[in-house]
Amino acid sequence: MRAGLVKKAEAWRWSSLGDRQSETPLLETVEWPVDRPRNWTALANQPMDTDDTEAVRTSITRDRPFGSAEWVSKTAKRLGLGYTLRGRGRPKKKL
Repeated sequence: MRAGLVKKAEAWRWSSLGDRQSETPLLETVEWPVDRPRNWTALANQPMDTDDTEAVRTSITRDRPFGSAEWVSKTAKRLGLGYTLRGRGRPKKKL
């Protein structure tokens, strides 16, 4: 949507949202590890501000859950993703 290729998120055939609503899905259906919001389509169609866009990019890059700090911490622990919350690389040596 941000690139102007579609007017609604579900219209992008190559997204999981568009694929789930298609009569002939191309992607393998995988269940989410958390409950999907009831208003998922409406949420996907809302434009994101710059801060949220950066937070989503970080989540994708780090394989980190996306949400409030409390929810992310709880969910990362439950799914064994605690490493995604730490900084990248080895810890700095303490002198």
